[in-house]
Amino acid sequence: MAVKKKAVLITGFESYENRILAAEKTLKAKGYEVTVIESDFRHLQKERRRDTRENLLFVPTYAYRKNLSVARLWSHYRFSRDAFRFVEKIDPDLLYVTVPPNALVKFAHGYKKEHPEVKVIFDVLDLWPESLPMHGIENTFPCRIWRSFRNRYIGCADFVFTECELFRDKLAKYLPAGRCDILYLSRKVRDFNGVTHLPENSVSLGYLGSINNIIDIPRICDLVTELKALRPVTVHVIGNGENRELFLNSLKDAGARVEYYGEIYDAAEKQRIFDGCHFGMNIMKNTVCVGLTMKSIDYFEAGLPIINNIPEDTKNLIRRFDAGVCYENDPKKTAREIIDILDGDYLPMRDHSRAMFETLFSEERHEEILLSGMEIAERGE
Repeated sequence: MAVKKKAVLITGFESYENRILAAEKTLKAKGYEVTVIESDFRHLQKERRRDTRENLLFVPTYAYRKNLSVARLWSHYRFSRDAFRFVEKIDPDLLYVTVPPNALVKFAHGYKKEHPEVKVIFDVLDLWPESLPMHGIENTFPCRIWRSFRNRYIGCADFVFTECELFRDKLAKYLPAGRCDILYLSRKVRDFNGVTHLPENSVSLGYLGSINNIIDIPRICDLVTELKALRPVTVHVIGNGENRELFLNSLKDAGARVEYYGEIYDAAEKQRIFDGCHFGMNIMKNTVCVGLTMKSIDYFEAGLPIINNIPEDTKNLIRRFDAGVCYENDPKKTAREIIDILDGDYLPMRDHSRAMFETLFSEERHEEILLSGMEIAERGE
């Protein structure tokens, strides 16, 4: 009986788990015996993980409280080091590693150097420190070291996936030539049951997600102010975060009626709310380095066009599919554009948004790209 090849998947964050599950499914279908290595520390809730499942190993991880802290960097470094102590014992044929933590790239490079036969795949899901919302911080001494863990060593990979085109372009000169592809976030495409109930002679906007320090509250409110000068405005807010009260109060001060729902995880309930919105808001600070957000995919899944200031991928996609409005530096001009769309042929935009989701963000599309990249890595092309 042939010995099964072994694959190890490593992730430091529970928010990347869906990505790991997709890779695990594909590798098992290819005949690998798969082990998943994860942190036992929930980085969002700052608490220990107690859940478990088959073939899952938890790395005891140093806890920290502040997201911008030396303690966080030390926690990530220790996790990466200790994860590769597990890898040494397992002796895999293939490594699939999500990034960040950037230190995982450094340790994967060291392992590859000692075991050149192992195939290494990186899946870049964020850029740190580039995505931090503080201008200039990425050039400080600790951040330069932090970034170098990724940039200096990522070229050791047999294949690299990036979550968006922006990340690929930012890393282009460090990536292995000809062995990289864009792997967008994905969802299972379920039967669509949206039924619009849009208000007349007013503007209804939706906001979904974390209400944190990377959304651009002043820019959102500038647009609301300009829209309010033209039509009554209601903003439906789903989510929570440290800037919740600031956001809600700022929207009210800008003249909007605000409906706040808190955190909602039921898909049908979110769909019902989005069915009463004309656009979803995808507006973040310019200093944030991101090409595609989770919330934008949620909006597209619901058939909701977006008002967007995210560059690269999202900007290009909404223009390609006619699925929203690009909001750059002129809230008055953008407000007028929104009203013109609502007074014209608006409803096709909803169809375009849903079509984009089904075309680009389905599990089937994800698996196709994932499998292709894995096969290139295995062949060593």
